[in-house]
Amino acid sequence: MKENTDKVIKKYKKNIFIDLFISFVPMCIVIFCTQVFTNIFGYLGKFIMFGILLLLMGFYLISDIVFSNQSIGKRIYKIKVVNAMQNTKINFYFIVYRRILEAFYNPLFGKSFIEKCMEIDRKTGTIIVAK
Repeated sequence: MKENTDKVIKKYKKNIFIDLFISFVPMCIVIFCTQVFTNIFGYLGKFIMFGILLLLMGFYLISDIVFSNQSIGKRIYKIKVVNAMQNTKINFYFIVYRRILEAFYNPLFGKSFIEKCMEIDRKTGTIIVAK
């Protein structure tokens, strides 16, 4: 059992890298291109870029919902997020809350990765399991 848990944790760590890369690289590009769009379209360019930025952030937050409890990274590594008590799908609120914690209380930085993952699991009532 411990060996299986370690594999899931390693997959989850890789998944976080992929999900952050897929979401935040386009956001950075949008931020860097804002000046160009502002020069071309004036204030309308800022609104366009802000709208695109909001769409990208929204996609990051709900990607687990769109892909049935599996973001793109989770699909690649064949893991998913489930309710910790019933091992079933989780609702919208907990998926978004978990994604916010993954982004801002990032388990990749700071104290032990496993401790942060366990804290995110505890706060959201969810767990990561192999598919």
